[in-house]
Amino acid sequence: EFYRQGIFVKKDMQKAFDYYNKAIESPIDNICFHAYYNLAKYYYLTGNTILAKDINKAIQYLTIASNHNHIKSSILLLYLYAEDYLSNHNEESITKIKEITKKIETHKEYTKDIKYEIEKVLEKIKEDNKINLDIILKS
Repeated sequence: EFYRQGIFVKKDMQKAFDYYNKAIESPIDNICFHAYYNLAKYYYLTGNTILAKDINKAIQYLTIASNHNHIKSSILLLYLYAEDYLSNHNEESITKIKEITKKIETHKEYTKDIKYEIEKVLEKIKEDNKINLDIILKS
């Protein structure tokens, strides 16, 4: 994070990328799942001078982190699947939204602020009028 943000050192996206990758290549008991989140968010989702945008790689890394109880990854996945549904009406995205919503709501760090964020995302889907929001909320 220090290299990505330029805290106490000169900002260096390549070094940050390299260190994030080292963090995910550690033995399983030492892996930093926040590094998956950072790689997905700051590199693969946006693309930059280090590498091209790769939404599939971003989703892969966010899913890994989310499956290891990284709530920020779950929330970002929720946004991505909602965006996919709203753009493409991909029914698989609805299934993912249901799964991720449950995962977030049962997370130990779940708060009223997070609940509000989720409700905003689900409201956008409801406004699309293509699905019944109750299907997502009650499943």
